[in-house]
Amino acid sequence: MANPKSKLDWFPVDTRILEDPKVRKLVHKYKVEGYGLFLHVLSRIYLNGYFIKDDIDSFALDIAYDLGYNDTEEHIALVKEVIEYMMKINLLDSFSYEYESVFTSKAIQIQFVKSTLRRVPREKPHWLLTPEEEADARTYMKNREDDSV
Repeated sequence: MANPKSKLDWFPVDTRILEDPKVRKLVHKYKVEGYGLFLHVLSRIYLNGYFIKDDIDSFALDIAYDLGYNDTEEHIALVKEVIEYMMKINLLDSFSYEYESVFTSKAIQIQFVKSTLRRVPREKPHWLLTPEEEADARTYMKNREDDSV
């Protein structure tokens, strides 16, 4: 029997993403590089599902390589600094990283629930959402589907 799909092939980006106070902080500090790195981190996480278990040095190196930074220490340090800032401003959950070396967040997991609504539920390691938060996300998406009919 095949394993159920556990990743996303694509994810939506809210057209008002730059109005999110956390994203605004990131962009004000790191400009377009911060924004691009944030979107790339999201892409890597969703390609894996709703989290990535990795150490920050390796994660930063992989992202720097993906983005053509030529693996220079300066560029890797910048990527690492931006990721650490994402945790500081709660775009990524710092607790999950500190205790389990996991990159994720409640917002990432809410989007994952919304994007996988029709999939068969399965075990979810490193899950941050309460059953109520997950149910709210599912209800929201079901209501949107009902409104579009």
